[in-house]
Amino acid sequence: MAAKKCLKVEALLLLRYTAVSNIFPAEDFCSTMEDQDIRVRAIGLLSRREHSLKELQQKLLAKGADPDALKPVLEWVVAENYQSDQRYCEMLVRNRCDAGYGMMRIRQELSVKGIDRELAGEVLESLQPDWCDIAYQQLLKRFGENWQVGHDARKVQAFLARRGFDSSQVKVAMHRQQDW
Repeated sequence: MAAKKCLKVEALLLLRYTAVSNIFPAEDFCSTMEDQDIRVRAIGLLSRREHSLKELQQKLLAKGADPDALKPVLEWVVAENYQSDQRYCEMLVRNRCDAGYGMMRIRQELSVKGIDRELAGEVLESLQPDWCDIAYQQLLKRFGENWQVGHDARKVQAFLARRGFDSSQVKVAMHRQQDW
């Protein structure tokens, strides 16, 4: 939380000093005005929430950043630890687990966001969520406690599979419901 607050303060200071008083000389801070604009936009995006490097690059390119000028800015953002794929990955995994998604869905989303498979595996392993419990909670949330095992089994399996749970996790969640 403190890192987010620090990023917001730095973004505001950066915007204020570059736009209003030009305290930072261009040669000390950035090579061109376009670089300054890209850095300000990058810090502005990162002050709102975490982004993966790929996501940040796509957003800056969509805003009209020059691809050649973007590379050193992205390197600077990573070097200054304003952007971290590790932090982004941890945040996304926690959020998706809290939202009731399974490991396969989370891995796929991390891949789309440009997160390396090894990093995703490390984060998933370090956080160690109880996938069967998450699947069971989603089963209860969607179908309630009085669902009929024989009648609704395929619906439950399909629902949990769409949420990213594998067949063994689905079976454990369904059997846990039967035991109640």
